[in-house]
Amino acid sequence: MFSLILKDLLPQWKSKAMLPGVISILAGCYFLHSGMMLAVFMLFIPTYTSYTYASAYDYKYNQERFFLSLPVSRTQWVIARYLSALVVFAVSLIVAGGVGLLGLALSLPFAPPSLGVIALECLILSFYLGIAFPAYFKLGYVKSRWVNFVVMILVAIVSSALSGVSEVSGAVGAADAGILTSKIDPGLIVFGLAASLAAMAASLGISLIIFRKREF
Repeated sequence: MFSLILKDLLPQWKSKAMLPGVISILAGCYFLHSGMMLAVFMLFIPTYTSYTYASAYDYKYNQERFFLSLPVSRTQWVIARYLSALVVFAVSLIVAGGVGLLGLALSLPFAPPSLGVIALECLILSFYLGIAFPAYFKLGYVKSRWVNFVVMILVAIVSSALSGVSEVSGAVGAADAGILTSKIDPGLIVFGLAASLAAMAASLGISLIIFRKREF
C-alpha cells in the first residue's frame, strides 16, 4: 500500500509538479486576512493538482495495467488513490498552519487556517473526491477529465457559498482570531467533519464497486 502511495507522489516531487501547490498555499495564507472565499479555494488547489497529475501519469504510463498484473488487488489500488489524495490534503493544511504561525511570529501578512476553515476544506474535499474518483474509475482518465473540470468549478462555487456562511458566523481564520481557533459553533465543525467522513466512505465504496467490475 505504501509503495502505491509513493507511486502517486514521488513523480510529482521529482518533476517539481508540487511547486504550484506550494505557491497556492502561500497565497491562501495571505488571503486568509481578507478574502475568505479565495483563501479556501487556494488552499484546496494542491489536492486538485495532485489528483490531476497522478491520474494523467497513470494514464500516460499505463500504470493500472502494470500494477494490477502484480500481486496488487483492485481494492488496494483504489484505496491507495484515495490515501494519496488525503496525504496531500493533510500536508497542505499542515504547511499552511506552519506558514501562518511563522507569519504571526514574524509579523508577516500570513494567517493560519482556523478550525472553521479546516472544516470547510474537509467538506470541499469530500465533495470533490466524492464525485471525481467514482467518475475516474468508471469512465477512465480521458472521459473523466471534463467531469473533473466541472467539479472543480463547482468547488469554487461551493467554497464561495460556504465561506459566505462562515464569514457571517465569524469563522474567518485571520491572525487576530487566534491560532487555529474558530468562533463558529464547535458542534457545526464536528458535524461538518462527520459529514465529510461519511461522504468519503460512501465515495470509496462506490469506487470499489465500480472498479472491481471494470474491464480493461
